[in-house]
Amino acid sequence: MDTQEDLFIQTSIPKIFELAGGPPPHIHGNEDEIIYIVSGEFIVHIDDKDFPIKTGDTAFIPRGTLHTVINPIENNPGTLITIFSPAPKKVEDFFHYISTKGTVSSEIAPDGW
Repeated sequence: MDTQEDLFIQTSIPKIFELAGGPPPHIHGNEDEIIYIVSGEFIVHIDDKDFPIKTGDTAFIPRGTLHTVINPIENNPGTLITIFSPAPKKVEDFFHYISTKGTVSSEIAPDGW
């Protein structure tokens, strides 16, 4: 396996989770997503269902599924790790943009996002 092309691993982006909430609901058309909670509490919203997850929990989100991760606590100190497979093209630029701006831009999003 060529990890650089097959997987992309991202730790949580503090700017997104400073306030209660998270990124808008979205779909990854080409990638499966795995979310692992290192610390804290979050809610994974998948296809109109909410799943509370906490330290040590993992969520699998199949490609093509509407989802988001929600911080239910103001100034949540939690940390999560997100894994995408296969690694989407332009993903590094996308996460750099939202980590510095705190918003999502469709112009910089990988194809299918």
